[in-house]
Amino acid sequence: MSPSDISMYHVMLRMVLALVLGGCIGLEREKRSQAAGLRTHMLVSLGSALVMLISVYGFPDLSGDNKAAVDVARIAAQVVSGVGFLGAGTIIRNGTSVKGLTTAASLWVSAAIGLACGSGFISAALFGCALSLVALWLLNKYDIKNRVAHRIHELEVVVEEREGWLSELTKVAEEQGLTVRSIRMRPERNAGKSWTKWLGAGQGTEQKDRSDHLSESDMEVGREGDHPEELDDKERTLASARHLQIELKVLSEDVKSVAVCCEMILRLQGVSDVHMLS
Repeated sequence: MSPSDISMYHVMLRMVLALVLGGCIGLEREKRSQAAGLRTHMLVSLGSALVMLISVYGFPDLSGDNKAAVDVARIAAQVVSGVGFLGAGTIIRNGTSVKGLTTAASLWVSAAIGLACGSGFISAALFGCALSLVALWLLNKYDIKNRVAHRIHELEVVVEEREGWLSELTKVAEEQGLTVRSIRMRPERNAGKSWTKWLGAGQGTEQKDRSDHLSESDMEVGREGDHPEELDDKERTLASARHLQIELKVLSEDVKSVAVCCEMILRLQGVSDVHMLS
């Protein structure tokens, strides 16, 4: 087929439709504050439609019985692999958690919708876009409800460097009825700078600088029965030791259980600081 076999009106219609359908998917990703949003999905879909038009109508001299056997559809096939590299840039791995897989998949679907528009398969493009929005929007609501019912809380614990912390912290969390989703350990960058005083569930934390004099109300920072002199000795011991920062993600329906878990962790020998980040 040659460019003369299709009118400029139909070319523009297919490209505009690809732009709009890709934008519908991109708008949903934009509302979720994803790296690949409205413009990215629109451009991916538009580019895919343009490549498909070139593949179908751009090489009339290479078609026919007396011409070289060339598979011009291979140009459109490269869109799939090309978008794969683009989607890989949206995937972020943090410890054992992976983010961006849904956005990468939505980019791939946008490319497929663009190819369908470019080839003139309009019904497949429209239906594919509708199903994609159902998967992204409706199923996302179900996922949010599931996360609320089983909320993930992130804890940050600063400890002395020694072996056995991972199993010990996991044991404390499980004793409080929490499920450990992931745990990561790394050297602590600002070791020995602050204590964290737990005020109770939902009341947050209060930090005290070690250089300040400890008042009677600050005795709650350590274990029950600690005195200011004992805390000073504890501070000197912790300051001389190398520290590790452990990030712990636990699953719990009750924030009070998480607060109790933090208090129990703070009572462990060698623990200098505990934060509940979320």
